Amino acid sequence: ATSFESALDLGILHGKQYSSESESSRRLATACPGDSVMCDNGFVAGGNDTCDVACGGSCCIGTNACAFFTGEVCKDGSCDGDYACAYASIDIVAGGCIGFSACADVTNISEIMSSCIGDRSCLYAAYNGGSIDGI
Repeated sequence: ATSFESALDLGILHGKQYSSESESSRRLATACPGDSVMCDNGFVAGGNDTCDVACGGSCCIGTNACAFFTGEVCKDGSCDGDYACAYASIDIVAGGCIGFSACADVTNISEIMSSCIGDRSCLYAAYNGGSIDGI
């Protein structure tokens, strides 16, 4: 395989891939440092609990912090603030979306990693039909 072909990620593995100096060895980065909650429209995917209840104070903290949120949120303080991740669709949030409406109404974002810190910092990102791979 060429070096270009070896670098391709066909979406079979979830997460970022890091190549070592040897093309034959690579490892996946762990997105969440610990547990996470998979949310679907504000509720635990396949369950009846809300995401904030499932987080147990480790994520989705604040009034309606994860109301109607769809995606995976790490139990590391992510989505902390009133409406922090409300109405958002983000594949994974790790160490981010902290502040009032920090990631509210965000759509089509693959990952937010240690970003979107501060009130309204990423409000409406990619909202009107756009997409962002990561922030």
